Amino acid sequence: MDLVLSYVDHPEPQKDEYTVHRRSGMNSEREPDISLTSINCVRGRVASAIAHLIWVRPDAVERLLPIAEQLLADPHPAVRYEALSACIPMLRHNKERAVQMAVDACDHPDDRLLGSRWLNRIIAASRTSHLDQLAPLIERMARSEVPSVAESGAAWATACWLDKGELATVVEECRVGRESQRMGVAEVACEYFAKGLAINT
Repeated sequence: MDLVLSYVDHPEPQKDEYTVHRRSGMNSEREPDISLTSINCVRGRVASAIAHLIWVRPDAVERLLPIAEQLLADPHPAVRYEALSACIPMLRHNKERAVQMAVDACDHPDDRLLGSRWLNRIIAASRTSHLDQLAPLIERMARSEVPSVAESGAAWATACWLDKGELATVVEECRVGRESQRMGVAEVACEYFAKGLAINT
């Protein structure tokens, strides 16, 4: 644990530094990959280790939590992307705090951060109990210019609307919005109605 914690202030990644890039098309330019950079940079790997330690060392949560919060406030979006994983085991210790940690971590101008697989797991586990905290974040996701994020946000908004009639304005905006937004609405609506889960019809 001491060895892991000793790397929390490591300089990699620097601002605007990405360890992994990808091409979005045959002849397109290389673009930074936030998801793969998150697990291929030093502070990102520290974040993964912290999340694991919170799972397996509940006795050390109070020692690890400040480090997790430091990484969740990291200036680099890729580090925050992976640091959100620490909120998953925290859900069993203090759900209110875990959700707020995730919401605070997303207070960053780079919307790619909102595509974190960990964030989607946090929303899935908490949206029915902590929607007041999560609603502004879901709205931001639904309105994002990043297509994958907008699709996820639209999907979560639709699920909230079908469950309890929440976020109706956002759902209507997405229903007639960009392709990614319409996809998010359609996917969840089809799934709910196919399973007979929709309460709000």
